[in-house]
Amino acid sequence: MEFLRTRFASLTGAILLGFAFPGFLLAHGDKGDISGTSGGGAAGGPFPSQNINMLSHLPLADIGGDGSGIRGNDIWGWTDSMTGNEYALYGRTDGTAFIDVTDPVNPTYLGILPTHTGVAAWRDMKVYSDHMYVVSDINGSHGMQVFDLTQLRGLAGPPVVFSETNHYAGFGRAHNIAINEDSGFAYVVGTNTYGGGLHFIDLSNPASPVAAGGYSGDGYTHDTQVVNYIGPDSDYSGAELAFSSNEDTLTITDVSSKLAPSLVSRTGYAGSSYTHQGWLTEDHRYFLANDELDERDGIVSTTVTHMWDLLDLDNPLYMGTYDHGTTSIDHNLYIKDRVAYEGNYTTGMRVVDASEIGAGTLETIAWIDTHPATDSNTSFNGVWSVYPFFDSGNILINDRNEGLIVVEVDMVTGDADGDGDVDNLGDIQAAFTNFTGPGTTNWTLSRTRAQGDVGPGLAGDSDVDNLDIQAMFSNFTGPLDASTGDVASGDILGAGGDLDPAIPDLIYDPVTGEVVIDWEGNTLISYVLKNATNSFIPGNYSTILLGSFPTATNSELSESTSFAEPGVTTRSMGNVFPTGLDLTGLQNLLTVNSIVLSLGGPQIPFDLVVTGPPVPEPSTSVLAALALLGLGLIARRRRR
Repeated sequence: MEFLRTRFASLTGAILLGFAFPGFLLAHGDKGDISGTSGGGAAGGPFPSQNINMLSHLPLADIGGDGSGIRGNDIWGWTDSMTGNEYALYGRTDGTAFIDVTDPVNPTYLGILPTHTGVAAWRDMKVYSDHMYVVSDINGSHGMQVFDLTQLRGLAGPPVVFSETNHYAGFGRAHNIAINEDSGFAYVVGTNTYGGGLHFIDLSNPASPVAAGGYSGDGYTHDTQVVNYIGPDSDYSGAELAFSSNEDTLTITDVSSKLAPSLVSRTGYAGSSYTHQGWLTEDHRYFLANDELDERDGIVSTTVTHMWDLLDLDNPLYMGTYDHGTTSIDHNLYIKDRVAYEGNYTTGMRVVDASEIGAGTLETIAWIDTHPATDSNTSFNGVWSVYPFFDSGNILINDRNEGLIVVEVDMVTGDADGDGDVDNLGDIQAAFTNFTGPGTTNWTLSRTRAQGDVGPGLAGDSDVDNLDIQAMFSNFTGPLDASTGDVASGDILGAGGDLDPAIPDLIYDPVTGEVVIDWEGNTLISYVLKNATNSFIPGNYSTILLGSFPTATNSELSESTSFAEPGVTTRSMGNVFPTGLDLTGLQNLLTVNSIVLSLGGPQIPFDLVVTGPPVPEPSTSVLAALALLGLGLIARRRRR
C-alpha cells in the first residue's frame, strides 16, 4: 500500500478556546489579499498592494492615448443625479476623458473633451450641478471649459469626441479649481489674474459662469479647499472660508463677502519647500497637507504628510509630520470618513487612518504601488491624484503613466495590524491590551486600528470595546500570523513515511471516502475540518471522541471534548469525504484542517495521508476516453 503524506494547514484556520466547544469555532471572513496578478477584484492586480483589490485597469491606450507622449494628470468623479451612475473624469495632457465606472470591473471608455488650446502637463477639473469645469496651466488662453455631463447618459456609439458646452475666458492659464458646492461658487487658483490668488466665479447658472471678483492678499495660491465652516472656532461659524496651500504657508481666507474678502491667518512651518495641496477633516478641526518638494530637496529623507490643528483659526498650530517610510514625492490627498487617500507619485496610493490625528497619530492601513519599477523622491511619474468620494466606495486613481485604475479598500474585518489576517498576537492581544470598556464610544480615547479599534468603518471610533473584540473573534484566521508564513505547509512523503510522529494523521481512502484519525499515542481534545464546496457527507459521519460536542454538516465536521479516552488512539469517522481524490485534491478540499491535543494547547494541522492510488475522477475518465478515441480516429485516417 502506498502512503502519501503532507502536513497541511489552511491560512483560513479556526481558533479553539478553552475546551474548544463548537460555539467557539470561529469562521474566517472575506480576506483582502496582499498581491495579485489580474484585475476584477484580484487584490492589486499586476501591482503590489496591501488590503486593496484592483477592480479594473484601463491603460492610456484604452482611453484615447495614441502613444505620442500623452500622459495622465488630475482626476475627479461624477455621480449622475438622475441615474446614480458613476463616471471617471480622467485628466490627460490633451484633454479630459470620460469613463463609465458604474460597473467597476468592466468600465467603458465614452470619449474625450479635447483641450481648449494646446497640450499641457497640468489639467484639473471639478463638478457642480451635473456640469464639469476644466482648467489648464501654462497653456495660453485655455480659460475654463464648461461641459454638461448629462450628455454622457445613454450615450450611443462611444467613444465620442465632445465639444464644450460653454467657455469662460476671465483668465488664460490656471493651476487648479475648487468648488464649494454648498455656496455655488468656484475658486480658480494660479491664474494670470489677482496675482495668482483666488479668482471667484458664480455658478448660479451652471452652464453660464459669471465672474465674481477675487483675492490677491497673499499672492500666488497653488491649491485650495473652500467650505462653509462648521469647525470649533465659533468666531467663524457659518463663514465661507478658503484653506489654501500657498507655496510656503497654509493660508486661510474669509471669502463670505466676494466684494471684501479678508485674510484670517497664514501659517508657515520649518523646512517648507513647496506647500502643494491639502484637505480638511470633515469636522474642519484638522488640515493635512503635502509639501511637493521637501523630499526632492533633501529636507526630509522619506515621504511625509504635514498636520495642522485648527482649533483657533487665527493661530493654527503646526503639529509636525507623519512619516510614511517610503521614498517618493507626495502630491494630492483627500479625506473621506476620517481616512486620507494620498496620491504619492512613484509609491502609488496610500490609505491613511486619520481618526487619531488629535493625538498626532496617523496610520497607513492600505496601499497600492502602481509604479513598482522605481520608488524615487525626485520622480514625478506614477500617481498624480485619486478620487475617493463615490458612494460605492470605489476609488479612482490617475497614474500618469499607467492610465486609469479602479480599486477598493478590502480590509479583513477584525484585522488590527493590517497584515491580511486576524491572529492572536497582532490583533486579539493588541485589542485586549488596549481595551477601553465593554461598550464605549469616546472620541477622546484615541485608540488606533493597530491598538485594536477595528470598526466601524476603516477609521473605527477611537475606542476598543466589545464590538471590536467580537469582530476579531468572528473573523479569526488562526493563532499564528498567516501573512508571515508562521502556519506550516509541509512536504509530501513516500510509502511508510511520517512527517511528524507527534502529529495525528488524517488517513483518507480514495476508493470509499473513509476518513480514519490516528492520533499516534497523543490525546486529542478537538478538531475542525471544513470545506467551501459543501462536499462532506454528514449522513455517514461517526464521532471519534468520548463525550464530544459534534458538528456534522456538508461544510464542517468538528468535535470538542474535555475527556481523553484511555487506550484509544485511532477511530474511523466513516465514509464522509468524496471519493477519487489524490493528495492535491484532498488539500484543495480542506479549507480548514486543525486539531488541538490538550486543553489550552495550540491549534496544529493533521498530517494528511492518502492510501493507495486514487480513483480517477469522472472528468478525467471522460478526457482519457476522448483522447483514446481521437488516437483511434487518427490511426484509421492514416491507414486509409
